[in-house]
Amino acid sequence: MLARIVIGIVVGIVALSLAAVAWEAAMERRMDSGPLVERLDQTPIPDEFILVDEWARDGTWFIKSRSPEARRSYLAPGTVDLVCGSIDMFYAERGIEIRHTARTDNPADWCGRTVHIELGHISLWVEPIRSWTQIPPELEGIRDLVEVTYFASR
Repeated sequence: MLARIVIGIVVGIVALSLAAVAWEAAMERRMDSGPLVERLDQTPIPDEFILVDEWARDGTWFIKSRSPEARRSYLAPGTVDLVCGSIDMFYAERGIEIRHTARTDNPADWCGRTVHIELGHISLWVEPIRSWTQIPPELEGIRDLVEVTYFASR
């Protein structure tokens, strides 16, 4: 009788341990930024955009939760209004759904869009170039430059 109780306790502990390991593995897969990078890879980008920065960050779920995210920043010649209009035309020509987004402070020198592709949606925003952004040689000397950021999250 005592042997059955001990075996039952051991089996219960093993079952709970396996369930915990499976749950932890599933949570880790959800926190991987790889699918977000793939979503950015599958998003068409206008040829005149020049990549200046990219990063991806895996999420965490354990103590301080944070969603995974991936981001790419491009520089483009033109003003915010001009580049936003060209983005709208670029995606409309390809039949890709794009929606306007807004910020609560709604600055005049900013525009935002949400691009819907097969793998999900990408947020993008266009704003004046930041003072610390390194300008690549092919864009040096151009007076009007904007920074276009593509952002993917869960």
